[in-house]
Amino acid sequence: MYEAVANGRINKVPLLIGINSEERLSLAGGNTRRTFQLLADEDMYIDDESVRTTAGEAIRAIYTDGLLQDNLPAAVQYFSDNRFARAIIRYADLQSQYSDVYFYQFSYHGLLGGNNVSLEGIGRVTHAEDTNYLWSSQDGTDLSEYPAADVTTLDRYVALFTNFAKNLNPTPSESDLLQNVILPKVSSDKFYYLDIDENLEIKQNPREFSYKKWVEVYETFATKPFISY
Repeated sequence: MYEAVANGRINKVPLLIGINSEERLSLAGGNTRRTFQLLADEDMYIDDESVRTTAGEAIRAIYTDGLLQDNLPAAVQYFSDNRFARAIIRYADLQSQYSDVYFYQFSYHGLLGGNNVSLEGIGRVTHAEDTNYLWSSQDGTDLSEYPAADVTTLDRYVALFTNFAKNLNPTPSESDLLQNVILPKVSSDKFYYLDIDENLEIKQNPREFSYKKWVEVYETFATKPFISY
C-alpha cells in the first residue's frame, strides 16, 4: 500500500485530511510499559533482534531520555504518533506530490468534546473527540447549553468540510467565520496545516517534534519496500 501511494498509483483527487492534537490521550490511565523491541512495530519487518532493539532505542529517544513508563505524557505522545499521526501525516506528504492536499490539526478542547482527560505539556484532544463538533449526537444536543467558543468551533469545523465538499478547497475565499484564513496546500518543501483551536492559525510541520525523526527511523532501520507506515 505504501509503495502504491509513493509511486502515484492512487486516485489523484483533492484531499482534506488531518489529526487531533493528541490522538491517544485516552490512554493516560493505561499501561505504557513496552520493551525497546516492541517500540519498533512488526510492520518495520526487522528480523535481526539487535537491530530491532537499536531501532526501539532510537524511537524511545524521540520522546524521552528515560523510560516511557516513567513519563506518561511522553508515552501518550508515542502512542498518538504510532497509531495515528505518523501514518496520516506521511500519507498527506506522499499524496501532495500528485494532488491538492489540505491538512489540519484539531486542537480545540471544549465541553462539547466530552473529554476530561488532560496531561500537562501535550495536546488535549483525543481520537474522535473532534466528531462531536461535526455530527449531531443521538440525544439531540442542545447547543445553547455549551460555551459560545464551542459553538463557534463547531460552525467553523462544519464550514471547512462543507467548503471542501462544494469547492474541493476548505477555504476557497476569506470569511469572517473562518477569520479570513486561507489554508495553503501541502507541498514538498512546505507542509502547511490549519491549527483549529479557539482561533484558527496557519502553521507548518505537524508533530514537528517527532515526525521527521520517525521518517529517519524508518529510512534507517525498516525493511523496504514499505507496506504500511
